[in-house]
Amino acid sequence: MANELEHILLNTYDDQTPIKCITGKTGNAGTCIIMGGFIGHGNQWGSALPRVIDTIQKGYSDAVTNDPEAALERSLQSANYTIAQIIKEFGKEWLANFYFIGIARKKNQVHFSRVGKMHAFLIFKNTITDLAPLTYDDYEKTNPLKTFSSIISGDLTPHSQLVICTDSVLDYLSLERLKRTVADTVVGKREEAFRSLLAKAPGHLPFGIAIINHENGDYPSRPLSAQKSSQHKPVHITEELHSMPLQTPPHTQDQHPSRLVPKHAISKTFRTPPLFPTGEIKQTLTQILSRLWTKWCFFIKDINRPKSATSVRQRSYLSLKNASKKNILILILQSISAIGIITGRGLTSARSWWKHAARITKLLLTFACILLILFLFNLSRTHRSQIKEKDIETYNQTLEMIQSLQDRTTSALLYSDNAKAEELLEEAHQLVQSLPTDTQSRSEKQAMLLEQITTQLNKTKNLSTITDPLLVVDLEIADTSINPKQLLTIQRILYTYSSATNTLFAINPAEKSATRIQATPAITGFFEQASVSDTGMLVFYHNNNGFIAFDPKTQTYNALPIDIGDGTVDRFLLYQKKFYRFDSARKQIYRHNATGDGFGPGTPWVTDGLSQDSAQARDIAIDGSIYLLLPSGNIIKYLSGKPETFVLSKIDPWFSSPTRIVTNADMKNIYILDPQSKRLVVITKSGEVINQYTSNVFDDLRDVVIDESKQMAYLLNNKKIYAIALSSQQ
Repeated sequence: MANELEHILLNTYDDQTPIKCITGKTGNAGTCIIMGGFIGHGNQWGSALPRVIDTIQKGYSDAVTNDPEAALERSLQSANYTIAQIIKEFGKEWLANFYFIGIARKKNQVHFSRVGKMHAFLIFKNTITDLAPLTYDDYEKTNPLKTFSSIISGDLTPHSQLVICTDSVLDYLSLERLKRTVADTVVGKREEAFRSLLAKAPGHLPFGIAIINHENGDYPSRPLSAQKSSQHKPVHITEELHSMPLQTPPHTQDQHPSRLVPKHAISKTFRTPPLFPTGEIKQTLTQILSRLWTKWCFFIKDINRPKSATSVRQRSYLSLKNASKKNILILILQSISAIGIITGRGLTSARSWWKHAARITKLLLTFACILLILFLFNLSRTHRSQIKEKDIETYNQTLEMIQSLQDRTTSALLYSDNAKAEELLEEAHQLVQSLPTDTQSRSEKQAMLLEQITTQLNKTKNLSTITDPLLVVDLEIADTSINPKQLLTIQRILYTYSSATNTLFAINPAEKSATRIQATPAITGFFEQASVSDTGMLVFYHNNNGFIAFDPKTQTYNALPIDIGDGTVDRFLLYQKKFYRFDSARKQIYRHNATGDGFGPGTPWVTDGLSQDSAQARDIAIDGSIYLLLPSGNIIKYLSGKPETFVLSKIDPWFSSPTRIVTNADMKNIYILDPQSKRLVVITKSGEVINQYTSNVFDDLRDVVIDESKQMAYLLNNKKIYAIALSSQQ
């Protein structure tokens, strides 16, 4: 085995060295040879390499098969799992700095798999071939379970050598030098030869070389180049992935290379090495930049060197030269000086040439320069024109796509497929946002398309935008101090009041007129809220815990006795000659039955009392069931004093802060006022949205009155009353 395997490790001094080469015991499957290490050895990685080596050696030695390739494959699979565990401990940086090769040899069969920057070369008949060129995967390992992902297999023929080396060797030796050293050096003297060649390398940089010779090869004491080797057969090498059956090509005397696996087969004569040997051109960006910087440093020092050895400039040059070895600033100053010298020499040469050039040459050169400038100008203009044409073409194509999406949206809305329409409009909206706005016309076009898409999107949400709602009356004209809070209706006459003065206004929507009704001395407090009774009376609750009834026919006020005890009145309603009072403090709705001219004491109407959420209700409505409007926008429904399920659906956007809920036994729908979103939302009594109305004019919505028979809604916005037409679909 001494002549069959040589391993050379240089600049390694102890067991903690970042490179190792180990030969295992010979077993049924032959011998396992391992070489590996780290780039930039870290103390925290000290146990990692021995764990990988032990895993492969144990897996190979424990193999029951006689096939070295199968034994190597199983041991490498175990190594992949070990590496995955190591990465969990040390991170992926460990694998990026790891280089390793595992070799299985049985007689002249050789199988190997490598990781990282390790090289394998076949030397045969004065040629050297890279059997495993480095690829992108050798620099970027993404899956630790596939660290060892392929096996290269083949047979060694007489007078051929398989050379394994680390990447550091190729930083100092060319492939030709590596080939000549192995081929022309006597076995046993190669370590001395390589030590001499690498003597000038830094002492801290380790080198690893392993040379595998033919088992029965006759290695003479003189160089192999002097031996006759034309009768020897070529080496056949194949490479296959783990996922495929790993087979060693048959080795017979009449074997022909055309019968081998063609994907990774070496040429049949093996006399011509690869056109571009990977080991000679493989350079990292850092290495390239480092070499360029070194050449530049030599160049600037040379160009700054004065001609006279005794001049003052020479003494200055020497001081700068010595300082630049340690001071990067001096080197930068030398670079600037070199650039100045080169520029000056170039200008001097140009002036000298121009001075001695013939007139016709000068004219032709001037004419050529003018033509070049015109050519470049025309080329730039053509390029800009092409860019502009491409921009216009792209812009028009985008507009066509937007129009197509809008047409498909219209079709989806016709079939009430709101979900599909919203999806199409979202895509169209993104395209419109991507349109360029570099000109005024394009900016206006984008604004118009955004408005169209917003309109269509509102349709999917049943949201109608009213640009100019009808103004019924402006109460500020009649009373500048009025601050109305509620709006009520009796027989299509609207009523509102001023809490500060108890002044009542009657508004006729048909005539767009407002009539003031003065308060009387019978009123002992200020109005806080009001409701309409079944008999067509306006009932006011004032701040002295009393009630006043107003008869629109006689235009008179009368006290209305209602026994509320020590309770509070957050909201009240009159329905079917009964008085319903919402008391949030007691978490209850009380029902008062009629007694004579008024209403008697209240009895709890909600069987188990209101929940904590229900007690926060902002408004109530009644149509036989009682609806409580919560601040969140949800509605709680009670029937016969017990809660019933009531779910709102398809409301988009959701409520911001609703304040009023309106319905009664004669209405088909429920109406909710949401001042913050400037909306009136119409839902069915089962909770599904029918329509939504909004307007930028609605900046201070306070109350709403509905006339379903005429499909009209009257909205109190600050001191103005507006009218909007409701959709006939309701």
